[in-house]
Amino acid sequence: MPENKHSSSLKVKIAIAVVSLIFFLVLLEIALRIIGQVYLSRETTHYGDLKSSDYVILCVGDSFTWGGSVTREETYPAYLSKIIKSRKPAKKFLVINKGRCEYNSSQVLKSLPRWIKMYRPNMIILLVGSSNLFNPWGYNSYTSPSFLSNLKDTLDSLRVVKIIRLMVINFKAKLFYWNEEYIFKDEPHSILGFDYYPSFIYRERGFNYIENKQQIKFPVPKDKLSTAWYYFNKGKPQKAIALLQAILKDDPRSPEALCALTYVYYNESPEYFKKREEILQQAQRLNPQSEFVRCQLDSFYRVAQKFYQKTNRLDLASGYYCKAIELDPDDYGNYYNLSRAYELQSKYNADLIIDSFQRMLDTHSRLKDNALFMAYLDFFKEKRHNEDKVNRWLENDLDKIVALCRENNADMLIQNYPFSYPIANNALKNLALKYSLTFVDNLETFNQFAIKGEIANYLFDDSHCTAKGHEVMAGNIYNALAAKGIISK
Repeated sequence: MPENKHSSSLKVKIAIAVVSLIFFLVLLEIALRIIGQVYLSRETTHYGDLKSSDYVILCVGDSFTWGGSVTREETYPAYLSKIIKSRKPAKKFLVINKGRCEYNSSQVLKSLPRWIKMYRPNMIILLVGSSNLFNPWGYNSYTSPSFLSNLKDTLDSLRVVKIIRLMVINFKAKLFYWNEEYIFKDEPHSILGFDYYPSFIYRERGFNYIENKQQIKFPVPKDKLSTAWYYFNKGKPQKAIALLQAILKDDPRSPEALCALTYVYYNESPEYFKKREEILQQAQRLNPQSEFVRCQLDSFYRVAQKFYQKTNRLDLASGYYCKAIELDPDDYGNYYNLSRAYELQSKYNADLIIDSFQRMLDTHSRLKDNALFMAYLDFFKEKRHNEDKVNRWLENDLDKIVALCRENNADMLIQNYPFSYPIANNALKNLALKYSLTFVDNLETFNQFAIKGEIANYLFDDSHCTAKGHEVMAGNIYNALAAKGIISK
């Protein structure tokens, strides 16, 4: 009898705990929605008067339209309105910002009929798709329309569910930030427990060499290289550069002089990594069999990876993991870190990484017999399969958006993202070609800024536009509208 009472009491306690948890989650969901309404009070911003407007432009999309980290007056719809007004057109234009943070294509498709009925737009400017990779709302209904699918989509839209999803992502990020020194703290071997880890040795040699050179506190007679390091350590980089250039004049292939130049010539910045890599790759081309250069390049990749991890540029960290793998396919730690970084970024799609792996297979045929390498190749092929599903879902939504706009006699302008989101950008460009719609290539414009080393003026570290970036997007759109004859140049 006491056992039955104990069992009954335990069931009551569990029931109370479950009900309490559900009640807490409901209250949390309500609170989050109230906070969201306050925070997103700028969700709809009119730049002009709806009643007296002759031409209405409706801008729809995600945070790249909503504004990200800039104010409502620094978004591209706001700048577009300012540019139009500055030209003093004969018509009265109204620009409306209906961007919403993290909106995917299905959410835009669902909201668009209501927005069209409300504003009767003459032109709809579309920029959406980057959120489809991490915001699954609507995917279940797309694949198999049913009550259960609708229920799953409803759950995906809950703020509490999104918080749980973010917690999972952050947990993955914590795993990713474990560095190799922790993973390989006992001995340098693969994370799966087999195979030697040779790059660990190369990397340590590279770090040790630089550490020793940074201890040079006195000039060394008849040794220009050591004296150059002395000047660098004393805070006199120009004298160090002069000595190193003198060495390279006599011996353009000198691996130590080239590698030393990468340390003394540039400051610690993203541009520094690009310039340093160029010199190290030049040293490798000139000295393809040099173990010294290999050590320096290997240690450089590790420094670049750590830098971009800490600055949350996991796309760039992923790129350097790919380069490190190509340098040494037997460096198994990089496969693990690449897989973790890949899941937390949007720049690279699986095809780019699979192509990189295929080049390695072509160069090192022995990798076909390497179970770990082939396992990671299969991992990214599965990722590509999932990305193909997302792509078909996105394309389906985009087709329906175009059909809806045409049914309501609304012209369309399609733009791509100023940052490399391959799935979304390809789908948007293909949409414009398929339906002969005006297309604005923001990515090409911003790539030119990157080539000039000016990209930090236009994009924040999280890839969203600065105020100047939004102004450039607005200028691109204005030029496209002017080319169509909607606005005078």
